[in-house]
Amino acid sequence: QPLRYNTREALLNPEFFAFGRDARDWSAYLDEVPSTD
Repeated sequence: QPLRYNTREALLNPEFFAFGRDARDWSAYLDEVPSTD
């Protein structure tokens, strides 16, 4: 099954994991990290 991007209003994809090197501050690319509550 293909993974679809940008199909909802929110940018959250609960069934998607991404991994990257910890040498870069990836959170700096986000305007705001939404709460998962």
